[in-house]
Amino acid sequence: MAPLQARQQSDEAPKGRFLKKVYEDDQGTHQYQVFLPAGYDRQKRYPTILYLHGADECGRDGVKPVQIGLGPYVRARSADYPFIVIFLSARRHEAAGFGKRWQAGSPDATRALKILDQVKKDYAVDRSRRF
Repeated sequence: MAPLQARQQSDEAPKGRFLKKVYEDDQGTHQYQVFLPAGYDRQKRYPTILYLHGADECGRDGVKPVQIGLGPYVRARSADYPFIVIFLSARRHEAAGFGKRWQAGSPDATRALKILDQVKKDYAVDRSRRF
């Protein structure tokens, strides 16, 4: 109870938060992050963005996608950014080919949709507003 009271007394607006998450499948462990808006309320429904990063953000740690592109924008506006955002990390592998990591049917794209399904179960996603 004390942390909530302290936050209410602060002049700073509450900010949204980035949560580090892990998804496991037959190809291993995959780290990603979910941004929840400030004042996240399980009883509301939030529009959701599935962010598919560019080539420079590939990796295994789930960090680069929140440091480049949409991540810094969301972080800078975290007090009033109204979307749930899923930041994925495609694996860096040459066999995928440039620009094909997120292609329909690829391992990374298939995993992205499975992670989206998991986020829909875990959080208050507005299923009519997914981007």
